[in-house]
Amino acid sequence: MKHLPVVALAILIVGLVLATSTMAAQPNILILFADDMGYQDLGSFNGPVKTPNIDQLATEGIRFTDFYAGAPNCSPSRAALLTGRIASRTGVYNYIPPAHGMHLPADEITIAQLLQKAGYATGLFGKWHLSHTLPESTQPKPAAYGFDYTFCTRNNAEPSHKDPDNFYRNGEALGILEGYSCQLVATETINWLMARESTAPPFFAYVAFHEPHQKLASPPDLIEEYKDQGEKDALYFANVANLDRAIGRILDSLDELDLAKNTFVLFASDNG
Repeated sequence: MKHLPVVALAILIVGLVLATSTMAAQPNILILFADDMGYQDLGSFNGPVKTPNIDQLATEGIRFTDFYAGAPNCSPSRAALLTGRIASRTGVYNYIPPAHGMHLPADEITIAQLLQKAGYATGLFGKWHLSHTLPESTQPKPAAYGFDYTFCTRNNAEPSHKDPDNFYRNGEALGILEGYSCQLVATETINWLMARESTAPPFFAYVAFHEPHQKLASPPDLIEEYKDQGEKDALYFANVANLDRAIGRILDSLDELDLAKNTFVLFASDNG
C-alpha cells in the first residue's frame, strides 16, 4: 500500500468498525504512538536499536514504507490523526506552547467520539498536547473529545521521562510518579485492560508515548548496551529500546487476556 497518510488509515479503521453490523464482531483498536522517533531507528527498518516487539508487529502484520504523518511536529500531527483532517483546518497549525490559547476546538469530531458512539470504551494514555489539562483552564479537556478514561500529560513528560510529575488521571493531578514514562503509560494501559469485564464492550486505546522526545532519560542497563555508540547516541538508542520494552508488555497483556486475535494494532510515530 503506497502513499497512505496516518490520518487516512485512522479514518479507514473507523469506517470499517462502524460498518460492522454486530457488536460481537467489532475489533478492539490499539494505537501505539511514538514521539519524535525516526522510522529508521527501528530494527525492522535496518536501524541501530534492538526493537524486537515492534519488529514482531512488522513481521506478523503490514509494514508501511510510504506512511506519512499528518504534520512535522507534535500537536498538528495528533490533531490530524484524531480528526482525519488537515491539521491547520482544525486551527492547530503548529505545536502548542505552554501558555498559548491554540487548542483543538470542541466541535471537532474525533475517532474517539465516533467509536464511543458505536459503543466502544475509550482510553487516552500518555501525551495529549491538544489542549490544556489544568483543571482551572477553560479549554476542553480530553474527556470532551470522546475519552472515557485518561492518564495523560498536557505535553512532554517533565522534568524528564524518569519520575515525571505532570500526569493527570481523569483530571486529577498525580504528583511525582516513580519510573520511566513509557513504563508508567504501559502499566496504566494494562491495568485498564485488565479491569474490563468479560462482557465489556470493545475498546479503543490511544497510547501516545513521550519517548523518545527530549528531555531523555533511559534505564542504565539499556544505556550500557549502546555505550560504544557514544554518550548521546547511547542515551537515545536506550530510550527507543525502553519504548519497545513497554510496547512488548502491552502486547503480552493482549495475549494473556485473550484479546490479541480481535485487536487491530497500529504503531506509528507522530513525526521524526
